[in-house]
Parts: sequence; C-alpha cells; structure tokens
Amino acid sequence: MDWRDLIFTILNVIFIIIGGSRYSEKRRKEAEHFRDIEQNCLEPTLKELQGLRERFMISETRPLHMMCKQLKSETDWWESFSFRKIADPLLYEDLRDHYRDLYQDLESTEAWVKTKYPDFLHAIRKLLEMISGGSEYKEFKDELEKIHTGEEDPFWREGFPRNVILCKITCPNTKC
Repeated sequence: MDWRDLIFTILNVIFIIIGGSRYSEKRRKEAEHFRDIEQNCLEPTLKELQGLRERFMISETRPLHMMCKQLKSETDWWESFSFRKIADPLLYEDLRDHYRDLYQDLESTEAWVKTKYPDFLHAIRKLLEMISGGSEYKEFKDELEKIHTGEEDPFWREGFPRNVILCKITCPNTKC
C-alpha cells in the first residue's frame, strides 16, 4: 500500500468519525428542541384550549342564577386573548415551521375568540334570562326550594302512591 493511500484512508476514517459525531449532536439538539416545544409551547397551549372549552360549556352543575351572575361579571378577557402569552413566544412562532396546520388552527381559533365570543356571550345571557324569566322555571324553582326547606315531602305528590315499589330481577332474562 502506498503511503498516500494510507493517509487518504486515515483521513477518511477521521472525517467519518467527525461527521458521525456531528450528526448525532444534530439529532440530540433536534430532540431537545422538540422537547422544548412540547413542554413550553404545546402543553401550555393545550391547557389554555381546555380552559377555553370550559368557557363555552353550559353545565347543569351550576345553578342558573350563578351562571347569569358569572356571565354578567365577566371582563373583556377575549380582547387580549392570545396563545403567545401562555407559551414561549419564540417556540410558538416556531410551530409554523414544524406544525403548520396546528399553527394556522390556533391562529384561527384566536381570531374567532376575539371576534365571536362577545356574540356568544350575549346569546347565552339572553337565553339564560329568558329561561329564568319563564313561569315554568319559577314554578320549578319554588317547588325545589320547598323541598330543600322541608316544607314538602319530595316523594308525595297528589295522585301518586306514597310507597315506591322496586322491581327485583329474579333471573337474568327478566326485565322490569
């Protein structure tokens, strides 16, 4: 083997080793970058989306008058709503390069909230006021208050028997 071939072979091995370590360093930095995006951008954004979803839910667990009161006292939070405020701003903008569709969906959601949430809020207030002003609701509310104060037996109504008969299933094929 010629000394030039030997030097060429040694240099090739050195370049392969250097190139391999650079490639593995690049992969390590990419993995670290995606972990940063996940922890400092995607996770906070997901929490914000879940909180946003809660604002649009009408729940039976909250009394109607409490919902009306809460809606009336709500500040204009939607005017300054932004996913950039809860996530790392640089990583949020970097979503455009890595997850273009997600970025566009978040931008659309943000714009929709800023422009349409006041309309939604107004419609819900109007609906709740209409329900709470209805005579059926007032009768039902009065009846519930009587039950809670003990003025009325919840299991006794005119025309209904005082005792309740429970159906006992004696075999699996029997239906009540």
